[in-house]
Amino acid sequence: MRWIANGLLVVIAGILLAGAVPVNAAPPPVIHACVIKHLEFVRIVGARESCRRGETRLTWNVAGPQGPQGPAGPQGPPGPAAPITTTAVQGPAGPQGPVGPAGPTGPQGAKGDQGPAGVTFRGAWSGGVDYAANDIVAYNGEAWIALASNTNFEPTPANAAAWAKLAAKGDPGPKGDQGSAGPVGLQGAAGPSGPQGQQGIAGAAGSPGPVGLQGPAGPQGPQGPKGDRGDPGPAGPVGAQGPQGPQGPKGDPGAQGPAGTVSAGPNPLQVALLRWYEGIQTGGEFQVGSSPYAVAFDGAHIWVANETSNNVTKLRADGSVMATASVGANPRGIACDGANIWVTNYGGNSVTRLRASDGFASGPYAVGASPIGIAFDGTHLWVANYNGNSVMKLQVNANSVSIVGTYNAGGFPWSIAFDGANIWVTNYGGNTVTKLAAGDGARLGEYAVGTRPIGIAFDGTNIWVANNGDNTVSKLRATDGAVMGTFTVGDAPHGIAFDGANIWVTNSGGGSVTKLRANDGTVVGSFWSSSSYHYGNPLGIAFDGAYVWVANPGNGKVSKR
Repeated sequence: MRWIANGLLVVIAGILLAGAVPVNAAPPPVIHACVIKHLEFVRIVGARESCRRGETRLTWNVAGPQGPQGPAGPQGPPGPAAPITTTAVQGPAGPQGPVGPAGPTGPQGAKGDQGPAGVTFRGAWSGGVDYAANDIVAYNGEAWIALASNTNFEPTPANAAAWAKLAAKGDPGPKGDQGSAGPVGLQGAAGPSGPQGQQGIAGAAGSPGPVGLQGPAGPQGPQGPKGDRGDPGPAGPVGAQGPQGPQGPKGDPGAQGPAGTVSAGPNPLQVALLRWYEGIQTGGEFQVGSSPYAVAFDGAHIWVANETSNNVTKLRADGSVMATASVGANPRGIACDGANIWVTNYGGNSVTRLRASDGFASGPYAVGASPIGIAFDGTHLWVANYNGNSVMKLQVNANSVSIVGTYNAGGFPWSIAFDGANIWVTNYGGNTVTKLAAGDGARLGEYAVGTRPIGIAFDGTNIWVANNGDNTVSKLRATDGAVMGTFTVGDAPHGIAFDGANIWVTNSGGGSVTKLRANDGTVVGSFWSSSSYHYGNPLGIAFDGAYVWVANPGNGKVSKR
């Protein structure tokens, strides 16, 4: 707020009005004031500020309005003529002007259109996975992209509505030249001795061998001279038995005898600490839990993992139920270590231990994601983690379980077998089997088999694999993984077992079990897995030395054949 004397106000107004106003200038500003007349003082205020009581509002322009344009002046005289030149001379270039200041930032542009949808790489294709449009998978060495949501549609030209090929499988490159042999490395220091393994179960006593031929009598010595008769002495101790005489020469072969009948006696091979016998095609069916999935034999009893009732059933050899023990969620794998039964809990990412003598449970013990296959190598347990794409080696202690190592396998490892020195794993998503050294888990090889391999078994010389996707079994030489044969069985083969002379395969899609001769793969026959064969859907299978036991999830029973 400012107070100005009345006389000074006239002077200010005169000065402001005397200022020149340029042509086309903006309208002149207005000054606002409040006047106290009797004191002759003026208070300058804002345009919207109100005068106080006793004051009078007064406004005036800083400059008056523009006057009219004056008349045009007279024309001046012409200027002197410019000098005439014959050639115009270009003047020197002027200096570079300074860079002007940066202009103001422009307004933000409009939002662009939505870009195309991205793609998602889902790894190897699997029939149990739901795929969405623009998912990319690997299948048989090729890349495929999903055109629409689908499940259980294989990426092949036959399913063109669901899949399109992105990249075809490349041709193998030429074989490279063999490298020169490297120098022989220094001998490593001997490693420490490992702990002694647990005592295995004693095998059944073998039948006695034939008595050898009696050796010839030795030559008689010369008779000595007759001595004087002495007094009879006390009876002396019995002398040690003399050495057996040498075996006589081998006799000529006799004539061939008549054809004999098949013996029900023991087979020569011993598998999994048991002496095996030929399977017998008689038996029965016995109710167990809900959706029986896997079967194991402990040397005296049968154990069945029931997937949807989350328990394990223990049966006598006659099929009567002895006990039922609760385990983790969705048990799918089962194995015996000679004293305990071990169960993989697919839905609980764990394993449970059951004491074979009374079924006492301990655990669960955490492993990888979605464990299925399990095997015992005489010292350690091995577990295949389906959704973890790994295999774990476990050390079993009295009250705990520790993970010794975790090893990479192929896509979606399913089942495990032990061949006496190495661990074999089926890779459901990779159509291969992996061979690992049991000692340190070293990867010794990966070998192609059929489509979607599941079950695996060892016959003492070869590895047998059930290929669920192409209705075959593969026979591989255990020493080097060479494929010795591929044999057609039933629909969707799943489980596989060896009885000492034959291979038995469950066909989960056909309700049957196929028997093949182990030496040449000849199909001996196929049998319904259950009396209600339409509901059998057989999965797990085991041999107890005399009978084959089959798990039938479709009707909640196990069959004894």
